[in-house]
Amino acid sequence: MMSAFEPQNFFCDWAVHAVLDQEGAKRLVRRFNKLQMRDYEAKWCEKERIVDIEFDTEMDNTIQLCKFRTELATCLQEARLDDSIANDRAKWRAFIIHYAQVIEACPLRCLERGMEYTDEVIITFMDLRDINPDEYAIAVRWSWVNKKTAEKEEPADFSEDEARRHPHPALQTPGRPPG
Repeated sequence: MMSAFEPQNFFCDWAVHAVLDQEGAKRLVRRFNKLQMRDYEAKWCEKERIVDIEFDTEMDNTIQLCKFRTELATCLQEARLDDSIANDRAKWRAFIIHYAQVIEACPLRCLERGMEYTDEVIITFMDLRDINPDEYAIAVRWSWVNKKTAEKEEPADFSEDEARRHPHPALQTPGRPPG
């Protein structure tokens, strides 16, 4: 049974371990394995890419750290602590800048059987402020190695150029348009 604060425990564990391979990490890596399987089979096996709206939404929330943010806010509210770090865009952005720099060298691993496409996921922090000195933009890039092709992969709709042109809206300076 999952405790109410298990997601926060996962993100705390990630910040203090060189490699994370407990169940929360495995669950996340399994998602990326499934994503890679769908993309690989569509590209190389000429299979139609399976549309799974629930899975795609969960992946978007994972990649954008949406669930982490909302659950952190809930955890802080329930503990009667200041929740502005999760609810104020500028404070959230500052927190993620620091958090991402801590976890970027800490891979998530799932070395169990059946992990045919990937068994490790890492993130990379990208500071995009050099593009626009007035913009305080960042991107967190998720990547993994495709075990079938030995190529580094990242979500299909992500590229560094795209991130530089259109950083995630939650990370933008309030009052300024993205890009």
